[in-house]
Amino acid sequence: MHTNNFSILIQHNGRWDSAGNYVDYSIEGVMYDPTTKYEGLLTAISSQLGVDTTIYHLELRYFVSGPSPPMKIHNDTGVQVYLDQKRCNSDFFSKYPLCVTCVDKAMESIEYQTNVQTTRQHILGSNTLCLTNMDPILKCYIEEFEGTEIISNPQHYLVAEDQVYINKQTISEVMKRYAFLREFCFVAKRSSPTCYYLKCATENCSWVFKSSCLNNSKLFKVRKFYDTHSCPLKDRIQSKRQSTSGVLGAMLVEKYVDLKTVYTPTDIQADMLRIHGISLTYMQAWRGKKKAFETLRGDPAESYGKIPTYLYILEKTYPGTIVNYKKTDENRFLYSFTALDASIRGWEYCRPIVVVDGTHLKSTYEGTMLIASTLDPGAVYPEFRHYACIYHLWTNLLKKTYRDTEEVRTLFFSLAKAYTVQEFDELMKRMDQINPKYRAYLQNANYEKWSRAHSPVKRTWTLTSNIAESLNNAILVGKRLPVVPLLEFVRKTIEAWNEKHNEEGRNTTTTLTSKYNEMLEDNRNLSHRMLVRASTIHLHTITDGAKRFTVCLNTRMCSCGRFQHDEIPCSHALAAIRHRNKHRDDYCSAYYSNKNYQDTYAIPIEPLPCESTWDVPSHVLEEVILPPITRKQPGRPPKNDRKKGFTEGEGKKRKVTCSECGIVGHNKKTCPKKTHDN
Repeated sequence: MHTNNFSILIQHNGRWDSAGNYVDYSIEGVMYDPTTKYEGLLTAISSQLGVDTTIYHLELRYFVSGPSPPMKIHNDTGVQVYLDQKRCNSDFFSKYPLCVTCVDKAMESIEYQTNVQTTRQHILGSNTLCLTNMDPILKCYIEEFEGTEIISNPQHYLVAEDQVYINKQTISEVMKRYAFLREFCFVAKRSSPTCYYLKCATENCSWVFKSSCLNNSKLFKVRKFYDTHSCPLKDRIQSKRQSTSGVLGAMLVEKYVDLKTVYTPTDIQADMLRIHGISLTYMQAWRGKKKAFETLRGDPAESYGKIPTYLYILEKTYPGTIVNYKKTDENRFLYSFTALDASIRGWEYCRPIVVVDGTHLKSTYEGTMLIASTLDPGAVYPEFRHYACIYHLWTNLLKKTYRDTEEVRTLFFSLAKAYTVQEFDELMKRMDQINPKYRAYLQNANYEKWSRAHSPVKRTWTLTSNIAESLNNAILVGKRLPVVPLLEFVRKTIEAWNEKHNEEGRNTTTTLTSKYNEMLEDNRNLSHRMLVRASTIHLHTITDGAKRFTVCLNTRMCSCGRFQHDEIPCSHALAAIRHRNKHRDDYCSAYYSNKNYQDTYAIPIEPLPCESTWDVPSHVLEEVILPPITRKQPGRPPKNDRKKGFTEGEGKKRKVTCSECGIVGHNKKTCPKKTHDN
């Protein structure tokens, strides 16, 4: 490869909106040799995108800084200006992407645009008209409408004679939408690959629409359109031939492109009445919403059949990625597993603590997604020791009908976070004074599973499953997606996080990351008034008020327990380090260093190629996976964003506890003891 080659980001298969922005595009990357100039750039892009340059011309544009329109590249000078712009920018690859538009050479000035419904079809597919080797008579016929807009948007609003549509499917969708918005229905008197003839559903009505193809091509032209009805209005409104949900779903697609959009059937009813004057029932609006979701994200049942293909592309795009799936003897889906290569390789630089939590999915077939995470994204290994989340343990403790007070809550979390066994025992004695049953329950839960002081490994600050809960919250909007879009949503989320943290690491100039620098600074402020007495070159006695602590710098231990558990100098250790004129960063774990942070996110997660370009072997495509068998519960499903997890018990209703006597079953107003005393 030439050492002076440029890597250029390409945006293609998109459209220009009314504001002059290039939207709904796919992305690719190409390598370009500047010595080949403009023609070489066209060759590189057309080769990467698979464009036949004998039929199509490529228009190249890019956005410059400021509110300027996109700049077009059409010669060698334009290429040189573009390359100079990229050389001056530090973010060399992603800055100034090229927006590529394909234009048919035989129909100049006509741009083939796509919308949300056709994002899965390539712009160079069978819906375009190829003019190479075309019959001379047809070429002469096309000259009659040369310069006329060829309509490819199924959401086109105005219909008139002599309009030309890119294919029959488009003209069919346009007419269904046209009838829906004008509240009438039609019947197809004739519908074939070459003809599309419609009449009003009411007999003897004058409304008529005729269209046919242009000399056996895919283009359809409106031959006759009489848009006046002679039938009674009530007959038109009462007829229900056209699919309301399908047409409505196509109109609503753009509303649901953003997963975070909340647009309810009630909102749909109100907007359709306000904007179009159409009154819908709640179920019509609901079915329209469902159709829009299926158009954007596919059918939930069919999505399971795409799992082998998607996992194959993941494994091919990211070598080293581990994927697997399991199905029953009846080809019913059981589970799938995915671990991206970037996460696996980044795990080497993470603290070996993994938090596993399950999140309940909200799609048609429900299910549970198990997520394994560290303080940075990573993999999961089953041979690790297992520990409990102290928050979930606390909620289980309350379910045993024990008394819940602020004092008990504070004591419990202090117990879990205690650094020494001595401190733990003192706190447990205080809990015994409140209720001896606490000790029995916590002993049964095994101190090693939840107490930092009794843990045989260094848990540092990871005592709860908050990191997994945060991850669950981040993918909350994706939990209602079918299985393959859900996997892709998670992959895109990790891709965005990876780039964000990679940039944070590059912008950090200190040895440690900012979080641990602040922690050291807080400990340093606490160490100023401590008295240090050295016993040996490594061993020191630190006097902090009325208490004394022993610090060994060689073994990195302090009698308070923090130095060895957290693997970062506590205030007592910092006093000894300052006394010896040592550098404090040398006594911190490598896991807290900015180098480890950068290495964790050093492997980029590149975008997946466009689905239309996937090259999947036949044995993968032939794999059959059916959706799991689920039982739909009666009634309206509750919208609980969070169900009870595996460690939170069965979620029984809590009973009332009296604050006067501590007995369950009544409150202080109805307390029998208080009544007896009175």
